[in-house]
Amino acid sequence: MRGCALNRYLPDSRAKPGLAPWDRRLAAAVLVASAAYAVAYAIACFIEESQGVLYLFGDFFAFWSESRFLSAHDPAQLYDAHALAAYQRELRGGSAGSGYPFPYPPPYLLAIWPLRFLPYVPAFAAWMACSVSVYLFGVLGARWRSYSALGLLAAPASLLAFIAGQNGFLTAGLMVGSLRLAPSRPWLAGFLTGCLCYKPQFAVLLPVALAAAGLWRAFAAAALTVAALCLLSTACFGFGIWQAWLQSLPEYSRLLAENLDRLQTMMPTVTASLLVLGVDRAAVQWVQAAVALAALAGVWLVFRRGSGRLQAAALCAAAFLVTPYAFVYDMLPIAAAIVLCLEHQQTLGKEFDPVLRLTILLLWAVPILLMAPPLRRFPLSPALLMLFFMLTARQVFLESRHGAHAGQRPSGPE
Repeated sequence: MRGCALNRYLPDSRAKPGLAPWDRRLAAAVLVASAAYAVAYAIACFIEESQGVLYLFGDFFAFWSESRFLSAHDPAQLYDAHALAAYQRELRGGSAGSGYPFPYPPPYLLAIWPLRFLPYVPAFAAWMACSVSVYLFGVLGARWRSYSALGLLAAPASLLAFIAGQNGFLTAGLMVGSLRLAPSRPWLAGFLTGCLCYKPQFAVLLPVALAAAGLWRAFAAAALTVAALCLLSTACFGFGIWQAWLQSLPEYSRLLAENLDRLQTMMPTVTASLLVLGVDRAAVQWVQAAVALAALAGVWLVFRRGSGRLQAAALCAAAFLVTPYAFVYDMLPIAAAIVLCLEHQQTLGKEFDPVLRLTILLLWAVPILLMAPPLRRFPLSPALLMLFFMLTARQVFLESRHGAHAGQRPSGPE
């Protein structure tokens, strides 16, 4: 009986590629519902913008204003929150409002610096076009014109990242692309991994995965890329910018702590969820550390079985368990993980396990739940992420065992 129950997780040479009929119909219904939600949300944002509410593309203003700040000031002053806020108010025509601090390490300046040559709206269009292209290439490669691309773009997380003008598309593309390309094109994969150094909380698991899978050329390329980007940013903006960045981190941490009560309901992390539930902050830190260590160990064990779609999906979930701070617009890697699971299941030609199917549906909807005020006080994200990680890891172990018995090597993400 147990052997029959496990068959749903294992490849079957007799199965025809493609999602099972029930899963195919469900995926189509979810895409239609996601598209309807996107239209309704976009209309609501347009109405708020037309009424003078500064909302649409609001976060992108930070990147654009910071790129312009570089051309008019000493680059090291970018990490002076008061000077930057005054400049941003001037760009807005003296309108009131808080400024946007710049907490990113200096290599990120290389990405946003060209924005200063364009007016605001064209800069936004160029930023999103480049970011979405990296996202689609990173997750799908040559399959960017497939139904999977439609799923990635229709995901609620994609809508929120686009509305905010944030860098979630870029982060997800670099993260998943590095894992997809590591077995076949290790130097390019390492370059993508190294480029993610601007957001180290999402890059921390990638070296662990590459080392566990024995992908040492990709590991070396990542280290060389980080070193090159640090040297290039120093050459462009001066050595003093590193000192300014390090000195600004305590101030940024203080600002984040002061605003955490307002922001934590929009964070799908263990730390934020426990704080929402009223857990003592000291206890939260211990729990977060324990979960992060467990996720790191889990990623190591999963990638010891090879590097493929399921391993990449598991790492995307683990990334949100490791970091204490991530926002709803950062959840593009989770949408990518779901698409990777669907593509993997398509190769098996079998129905999803009911628990995994329900977990995927709820994870897909998490960005909507986090943006709905009545539901913010019921933080489900960490539990869903843990369950998704465990289910995908379980399937990796079972398929690895099956492949070993058959004398097969684990396949890559493509």
